[in-house]
Amino acid sequence: MPKAMSRTHNFTNRGKHFGNIWASFSFKSKCDVELRSDIELGYWLLYLEFDPSIARYELHPLARVISCPQPRKVALTAEVMTQNGDLEWHLLCSTQQFGPLLLNELEKYADLIGVKLRLFRAEDIEPRKAHIVPLLKACACLSAWHTVEISYEAYHGLIAFVRKHKRGCLRDLFQLNDEESHSLACFLIARLYSEGIIKVELLPGFFDRAAGWEAL
Repeated sequence: MPKAMSRTHNFTNRGKHFGNIWASFSFKSKCDVELRSDIELGYWLLYLEFDPSIARYELHPLARVISCPQPRKVALTAEVMTQNGDLEWHLLCSTQQFGPLLLNELEKYADLIGVKLRLFRAEDIEPRKAHIVPLLKACACLSAWHTVEISYEAYHGLIAFVRKHKRGCLRDLFQLNDEESHSLACFLIARLYSEGIIKVELLPGFFDRAAGWEAL
């Protein structure tokens, strides 16, 4: 009998596994999302959901119509608002999907209306693939706890500790909440990371107590 593969197998054993469809919950957007390939999942985790420079985003917005040389719809991957208030269009693509002429026309159109066009390819995600599994674990924790009411004291007490001490190991943050719940501590750490309050060293296990953290 063949050995069963984990859900993260395609990222830890990279082959031609780029066709999966993933369903997840976005803690940043407070809604369910559908990622249409492994590459799109990686892009979403690395450049949207856990990127502290991103304030909010819409995944798979309405297509834009570009004339190049005749009208053609271009389906954006995401429309993004940064923390600085800048509007960006993200396009996850390959040279086979969009030629240079079309991309040039799309960029000129974006410039005309004051939007920054950012292109992402599989080659951009590949060097950071080791971060994807830890981020999936953080994402799963946030999804499991997002409907649970958290006390003001637990959340703001952790923020106060972070702002006071500036940096340390996750072990320190766990010790503040271990008396209540290990799972609660995991959620609060993932939440602070998602909200851009702390930066976390991405070890294979996101909640590795030896991992470093730093206030942002």
